[in-house]
Amino acid sequence: MNVRSMKERALVWITTPVFVFGCAWALAELGEWWSAAIVLLLVALAVCISGWYERRCATRAVGAESTDALGNTPRELAVIVVVGPYAASLFPRDAGRTMLRRDDRAVWLLADTPARLSSVMTQVKASRGRFPDAALLPVVPEGDDESALRREFAHWRIALQGSYCHPECVLPCHVAVYGCLGPAEDKMPQTRWFGDPVDIDVQRVENAMRPYDRLPAIRRQLAASRQPSAVMRSALGLAVFDWLDEAALLSSISTLANAAPFALRGVSLADVGYMSVRPGAWTRWLIARTGLQPRITKPLTGPLPLPFVRASRPQVDARRSALLSRSRAWPLGLHVLLSSVVALTATVAISGWTNYRIVERIAGNLSAYRNTPGNRITAKVDSFERLRADRDEVARNLRDGVPFGAGWGLYPGRALLVRLNAGLAGYRPPLTTVQIDSLSLFASGKATFSPEAAHRELAHALQLIQANPDQRVLIEGHADSEGSPRANILLSEARARAIRDWLAAKGGLSVARFAIQGLGDVRPIADNSSEAGRALNRRVDVSLFPDSTLRR
Repeated sequence: MNVRSMKERALVWITTPVFVFGCAWALAELGEWWSAAIVLLLVALAVCISGWYERRCATRAVGAESTDALGNTPRELAVIVVVGPYAASLFPRDAGRTMLRRDDRAVWLLADTPARLSSVMTQVKASRGRFPDAALLPVVPEGDDESALRREFAHWRIALQGSYCHPECVLPCHVAVYGCLGPAEDKMPQTRWFGDPVDIDVQRVENAMRPYDRLPAIRRQLAASRQPSAVMRSALGLAVFDWLDEAALLSSISTLANAAPFALRGVSLADVGYMSVRPGAWTRWLIARTGLQPRITKPLTGPLPLPFVRASRPQVDARRSALLSRSRAWPLGLHVLLSSVVALTATVAISGWTNYRIVERIAGNLSAYRNTPGNRITAKVDSFERLRADRDEVARNLRDGVPFGAGWGLYPGRALLVRLNAGLAGYRPPLTTVQIDSLSLFASGKATFSPEAAHRELAHALQLIQANPDQRVLIEGHADSEGSPRANILLSEARARAIRDWLAAKGGLSVARFAIQGLGDVRPIADNSSEAGRALNRRVDVSLFPDSTLRR
């Protein structure tokens, strides 16, 4: 992975979470499933765009990619450049046009034009400090016709003479002829090689080698095969070279393989077991010469196999090679997808945690409301107000949209609203006033009472006062309209004072918490024209109200 790729992936891992969080916030007002669907659609679009961008960069910077990939390969591997009109047939036909292949012995670089060969030579020299170790010239007999094949090799040789700019380098050249010498019995055919391996340690000689010089060795190897199809394979293998010789292609190949900077050092024949392209010139020649109709196999679109390399440099073992191949950088689109998954997981986790805190807070408020006794006036009212505020908040979120960080379909608003409404429906305002019947406590015209009567009539009021230490107590005495107003006011005030003194003494309370008032017949609650109404008006009201000084 080069520096640019590392920067691109770092940028993806920084911007994608920001993008996902931003979308989650911007789409919070939409429904949960709508926002999730839009975010997933945008992530899929980002993955597609990143894939398109990576393919576009790969197409624009093929040479740079090959240099970077070469720099990531072990230096002990041999470097072999694949040349000639059929050089691209040894490399995958992908959109990015892969320029490099490698196995456990060598790195293979594509040079499908003479200009590309000069560029590859310069890149290898800069990366490894030396020129490539050898060149491979593949030959695929199934071209359109012999004249087209001859023109391709001739044009390559002429262009090479005019564009090559490294005269100090001589590359050992190996010719590899690929053919189908009979259909393979296996679904995945194994390539069989006959002739010379690619020997990068061969001594340089002055005399040029010709392909004819290596044909006896190929013939002996074909004849030495002990498999049932050896006779047919040997005949077809020799027929390939007969056709090349008869079509004057062998001389064209020999001329190119010995043109500067190449020097022919070996020839091999590969039986790939399948047609690499559609049947062409050699198959037509074979039918015309022998009358036999070869069984046509289904063409495979993968790259042609690489020949065996014989070198004195240490071989990279298969385990290390597999490890190196697995350590290739992931595609940019996969980084976008993974960072999006991480960001989405984080947002869902944040939503879950936020909703958990909301549920925990509301459940705590609901529990406090239910467990607060009704005689604790301030605590009951405060818990009720908190519960009502929670209900209003939940209803507002369901109406206007859930708050940021609580979406993605995890907000339990409807269930919370049902619980809150059920809790608030049973609310009863706490008792703040105790009404005491004067006739039950006081004798007629008197402001004194017996201890038994006080305990019977005032115990409930005392309990209420003791349960609310943050409340002040107002005791108001009332009378009917019988008698003079002044006498009624004095009597009602004396009765209020008597009740205050009893409550303070019995409960150990400070007199300063109490306020007394005699109102006489000023605030009747019933009609004084009847005996029953006058009985109701003769009363003492004990009321509690918040003490602002205590609350501070």
